[in-house]
Amino acid sequence: MADSLSEDDILEAIARHTGGPGQGPQLWRTGADIAQLPMLDLRIVRCVETRTTRPEIRPGTYDTSGLPTYEGDLRDHPVEPPKDPTASRTVEFVLRGSVRTVPCGCDEGRQPCSRCRAKGKLRCDIGPMCPARKGVAPCTWCDGAGERRKDRTTAESAREKPAAGRATCVKCRKPRTACSECQGWGTKKCPQCDDTGFRLCPVCSGERSTEHTPCDGTGLVALWTGVRSDTHPSGPR
Repeated sequence: MADSLSEDDILEAIARHTGGPGQGPQLWRTGADIAQLPMLDLRIVRCVETRTTRPEIRPGTYDTSGLPTYEGDLRDHPVEPPKDPTASRTVEFVLRGSVRTVPCGCDEGRQPCSRCRAKGKLRCDIGPMCPARKGVAPCTWCDGAGERRKDRTTAESAREKPAAGRATCVKCRKPRTACSECQGWGTKKCPQCDDTGFRLCPVCSGERSTEHTPCDGTGLVALWTGVRSDTHPSGPR
């Protein structure tokens, strides 16, 4: 490597460049100042690789053909160094001959529904709705019994005249005496269970089982021995 120029040599070179050869010392007298700056920045980045082996499992018949394979001692398997040592990288590969597809162990891809405990239905939390609970008589003539009550008094008869907004009772067929909501039945059918007291399970839709999650409903799982090669920078030096 050539010796660096002295400050006098630098000033003389500047003087020649400005058309005044031999006037380098004059530049000193005019207040010239020379600052030396490094033109090369060098750093070393180390890249460290770690390898881990673990059993892998995937639902169904998983295709591993896109992954590189290895055999023999894992330490002897080469992995191409990263093009950028400052960026982390993960490479996955498979032990040759370890891939196999086996039955999942479930019931042909199904599992008992945990929401309804494989019953297919749940107890209804609404139940029949009775307008009488709101102070509304099912029918002002028969009270939903279908026949005129014998214990009716004469005073009550005046109040029980056919009223607007009421419907014909489905039991006693009296016009404009029945509740317009229940038509004289005394209750309305529950919108969820149709008065059965039970509704379909919203998870399994009454089938009592759901798709087995570990196998995606296929009844099969793929197993193999996998390796992860994790490369990451250890910091500049």
